[in-house]
Amino acid sequence: MATVTTYQQWLADGSPWKPSNPSAALALACKAHGTVYGIIGDVTTHLKAKPPEDHCPYSATPWPVAQPYPYVLAIDIMTTSPVVAQRIIAAKRAGRLPCLKYINWTDADGRCWHTSWQASEATKTSTDTGHIHCSWRSDHVTCAHATGFDPFVNQTLEVDMDPQGQDIVKGVSNAQALADIWYATVGQTVEGGGSSTDGGRFKAPLRFKEIRTAIANLASNPPTLTQAQINALAKATADQLIASQTNSLTAADHAGIVADVQAALRAGTGAGK
Repeated sequence: MATVTTYQQWLADGSPWKPSNPSAALALACKAHGTVYGIIGDVTTHLKAKPPEDHCPYSATPWPVAQPYPYVLAIDIMTTSPVVAQRIIAAKRAGRLPCLKYINWTDADGRCWHTSWQASEATKTSTDTGHIHCSWRSDHVTCAHATGFDPFVNQTLEVDMDPQGQDIVKGVSNAQALADIWYATVGQTVEGGGSSTDGGRFKAPLRFKEIRTAIANLASNPPTLTQAQINALAKATADQLIASQTNSLTAADHAGIVADVQAALRAGTGAGK
């Protein structure tokens, strides 16, 4: 049969479809938490749409390579939780979900957004409300990147601190991991400084990229911080994390956060060497 590009051709071909691996992985997470989800589209809204998009096995909008028929490169997660959405976005930015093409999500103020990576990150308003929609890259249809990923729980990155503070590369990695944690918990709530179309809510992602770039540069020319500077930075970071309303940290965690940040800063900047 010729290439399938329409609903009628798909019916004539026997209506085959398969979930892409990322869709199947998030479906397992939804099942584990009793959350409704959808992969193959419904007839009226998706399968007969012109053009057919990622809920269709014959999508006309794959990226960056041709549609891998009959795989479906999307999933709808039937929640509007901004926490769940931000975990998915943070995972994409941290390299955990390179398979993600775009996500439609709703913020805490009820505004719907479309955040895409085709290829650079961009965010604009969306009308796809009432759920979280994830579309996947067409070159990651059988990848394992989403395996074990669960956006319904806090899967904090493990930070392996170097107790001797001698390994600069490990120190930079520690600092980057802490920056990822900061972004996932505090950065998403930062307001102000954005464009006229985003209401200022997307200054944090731009600032986060700047932070990661600056941290990476430490590997080639690490500065030396005084102990007083390290203490001040560690306390400020801990204060922000405790004050955030998007995590479960309490005042009892303050001392531990301070100690971890101090260790990362010492290892990542060459302090005390």
